[in-house]
Amino acid sequence: MLGQTGHAALRLVSLFLLLWQQVMSIEVPQDPKIQQDLKQPPTIIKQSVKDYIVDPRDNIAIECEAKGNPVPTFEWRRNGKFFNIGKDPRVTMRKRSGTLEISFRSGGRPEDYEGEYQCIASNDFGKALSNKILLRVSKAPLWPKEVLEPVTVTEGSSLVLPCNPPPGLPPPSTFWMDSSMTPIPQDKRVSMGLNGDLYFSNVLVRDAQTDYSCNARFLFTHTIQQKNPFTLKVHTKEPYNDTSHNTTDGGESLSVGTVLLPVAARHVPLWHTNWLA
Repeated sequence: MLGQTGHAALRLVSLFLLLWQQVMSIEVPQDPKIQQDLKQPPTIIKQSVKDYIVDPRDNIAIECEAKGNPVPTFEWRRNGKFFNIGKDPRVTMRKRSGTLEISFRSGGRPEDYEGEYQCIASNDFGKALSNKILLRVSKAPLWPKEVLEPVTVTEGSSLVLPCNPPPGLPPPSTFWMDSSMTPIPQDKRVSMGLNGDLYFSNVLVRDAQTDYSCNARFLFTHTIQQKNPFTLKVHTKEPYNDTSHNTTDGGESLSVGTVLLPVAARHVPLWHTNWLA
């Protein structure tokens, strides 16, 4: 049986539940006249993303929408200072909205408008601030000019072909092709890393039958830039045999264990090597 303390606790819980039920049943009147007269401070309901990257070929729109009663008025800060829209003929603000529109039909450079923007919505009952919006223009810089020497590697060794794409806004997506624009097949042995580099877990002789070019695709500018191709020279590994010599038309090399010894081309007398203990 419950004591006096237990009964008091139950009565207290019951009273709390009753009051909670009554509070939850209170509804805001749906009468449009009442809602129209209900004063409210501004609330931001729509805005551009914090890290806002724009296409350099398009006009710029920095969004800011707010609700409140009375209807809010809007102003902007740029890089922490008041942005006087009326002094810039390229910049306008939408009616009953805080959204900025920057037009380049009559000229101008989008890069001149990069910076940090913040919208302020105000009425008689308060203010609301948007996020600080960092506006940047997408860029697709050129790949640095470079001369790539052939990459010499021993069969069975691991290899990494660096991509190092030029930085862009946003960063480009990368993929590998040969000089005939055929995609490089990838599998467990050959694969591309998150940084764009091409990894070979073990190189095969057939890998030298093609070249390898890293490509960077820039989203906003709809451009693809191609790096100068890598070519591979793969030295084969053969079992050691002191009575055999390996010669080819190209004056290949003789593999003894892991040491590569140069020999002459065909039609030239071969060298004979004696090893001293």
